[in-house]
Amino acid sequence: MVRPTTFCSPCSNVSKYNYAFSDYPFPDDAPDFPHHTLMSQYIHDYVKHFGVDKLIRFNLEAINIEKKGEAVAGRVVCVYGGGAAGWW
Repeated sequence: MVRPTTFCSPCSNVSKYNYAFSDYPFPDDAPDFPHHTLMSQYIHDYVKHFGVDKLIRFNLEAINIEKKGEAVAGRVVCVYGGGAAGWW
């Protein structure tokens, strides 16, 4: 799990109702102003629930980004930590 580094205080000053994604509310038993560990767990659970973790690649260096015509999609050439290259 990724440890939070952006929250300096133990509790957020943002209500769980304002912080939550509209398609994934906080659990009912979570306090209105959750501790930073609950905020981190919420993000972790969201990522797992929607499969976002399968789309994220860590420890990569983008060495080239190319746009394909007018399309939003493009091509990104990356180098993995071990030096092997691949693209998406």
